[in-house]
Amino acid sequence: MTYTRNEIIGIVVGVIFFSSFLFGGIFNQLPLLSFVKHLHAGYISSFKNATRETPVSLYNGGVIYVDDVIGEGKEVKVGDAAHILYEGKYIHTTTHEEVVFFNSKDQKEPVIIPVGDKNIIPGLSIALIGMREGGVRIVQIDPTFAYGSEGNTRINIPGNTPLIFQIYLLKISK
Repeated sequence: MTYTRNEIIGIVVGVIFFSSFLFGGIFNQLPLLSFVKHLHAGYISSFKNATRETPVSLYNGGVIYVDDVIGEGKEVKVGDAAHILYEGKYIHTTTHEEVVFFNSKDQKEPVIIPVGDKNIIPGLSIALIGMREGGVRIVQIDPTFAYGSEGNTRINIPGNTPLIFQIYLLKISK
């Protein structure tokens, strides 16, 4: 299912305020609020040239993505190996600054992600499925589809932290 940019902003803002009402405080939602603010302000490159018809996809409320560039190559399916370049970051809950936890520009080779593998965070596989070679996708992954309440101490990601990725799909192999 795909939604336009304005529809997804409306859904996300509605979820934030509804959860704030139910769970006691909008300030618990600051990373998501920051993402919405960036969406609306055009901070993420995908939205700078977005129109009312720019599709944004939502998966079970846990993975939100938009294609900055729609590739023209093969489409990723479960079981494929996606050769990607990406930057992974999150919004720090107290400083509200972006924290980059991984940038593949620091490596000499692309990262190869086995799509659907149980050792990969589910949100990343979900975000890659349907992406085409040559494409660029911006993704926000809810903690339930990432590292959950435990976080990942190896790469210094706190628990209950939404992740933001910019992914460039170079090629697909089996």
